[in-house]
Amino acid sequence: MKTVFLRSLFAPATALFAAAVLTTAHAATPVAAPATLRVGAIAPDFVMKNLAGADVRLSDYKDKVVVLDFWATWCGPCIASFPHTQTLAAKYKDQGVVVLASGTSDTIAKFREWIPVNQPKYPDLIFAWDPNERDSATFAERASSKLYGVTGIPTQFVIGRDGKIAGVIVGNGGATDPRTEAALATAGIKVDAAIVAAADAKAKASAAAAAEKAKNPPPPFRESYGKLKAGDAIPDFDVITADGKPGKFSDFAKGKTVILDFWATWCGPCLQAMPHYQEISRRYADKNVIVLGVCSFDTREAYDKWVTANREKYTFPTVFDPIGKPASGDRAASAKTVMVQLTQGVMSPLPTTLVINSAGKFVGMYAGYSPATEQALANLLMIAGVEIAPADQPKRFYPAGSTIKPAVAPKTQ
Repeated sequence: MKTVFLRSLFAPATALFAAAVLTTAHAATPVAAPATLRVGAIAPDFVMKNLAGADVRLSDYKDKVVVLDFWATWCGPCIASFPHTQTLAAKYKDQGVVVLASGTSDTIAKFREWIPVNQPKYPDLIFAWDPNERDSATFAERASSKLYGVTGIPTQFVIGRDGKIAGVIVGNGGATDPRTEAALATAGIKVDAAIVAAADAKAKASAAAAAEKAKNPPPPFRESYGKLKAGDAIPDFDVITADGKPGKFSDFAKGKTVILDFWATWCGPCLQAMPHYQEISRRYADKNVIVLGVCSFDTREAYDKWVTANREKYTFPTVFDPIGKPASGDRAASAKTVMVQLTQGVMSPLPTTLVINSAGKFVGMYAGYSPATEQALANLLMIAGVEIAPADQPKRFYPAGSTIKPAVAPKTQ
């Protein structure tokens, strides 16, 4: 079986940039997140730590042009962006440019594990991390969120010698992405004029696309997933239950509307989505709705540890994919995972969530976790026939068929 990995299920084929979504866990009373800092704002100083245990501050580089790059070890687009960022760091270091790779929204243990192994590949990047680590009591104090208003990573802030932000780059398109270099030019760095012109052209194209999207926003969900189409019956599959016993999907799903969430203990957005799914599970239990979390592409040890730590916190059922975490390059094992079996060959980023109606048929899916995916869930539950509370009504409802296009264009008369 050929397995296809989709980095972004909702980006058009011409999309240039990829970013992993960051959100904070839902509080009882929602608190508005700070807006992402814009060009012209003063870049706030903050403290990071490095492998030597020393403090690292943005102000340590006040005479430099700084590319402040927020990243995490679980963020695929972040890791994929580093080769290009290293190229830029080496290219412009003689002009006083430094790249400060500031780890965020992850655990300190993960940074300590990842950086020593990978630093040799990126000798011109300065790696550090925010001490307000994931799952800590001070997590909300991390600079990326509280000071800079970052909602997706990688996000880069190009900071001039005057301490002002000269450019904000969300996502990273690799070697063909000219945005960081154009921002460096704004900060006074000598950059090839053709690169700056390319960035300007792409900015105009992006603005036009954003205006069209605002005018005609696409649905925040899909009604197809690999070879799985809306209306298809979901085949039964094996799982391992939280108490370590063999089970079946049907043991949990029969006669219920199912929110089937693929997640992993190492996935930051997955864990950030958990409080929302707990609330949905509680709120719609009397509507015959169940949330079922399938821990995928992870180790049994990590899953068991998570279950023990969260048994009282999250009451909706979670199960484990018996295949666990396939070894890198093991396509045979990957093909046997629940996700790939359901889609007949497609693997998408975690978290990925499917909605299945009470008749056991696929309704639709979405990937990631953000306010947009909450809108997707509300839409899909309504399509599945669930009565949605007024507070959960989506801003815009897209009826069944909104994302389905005919396989063959109709003939003209």
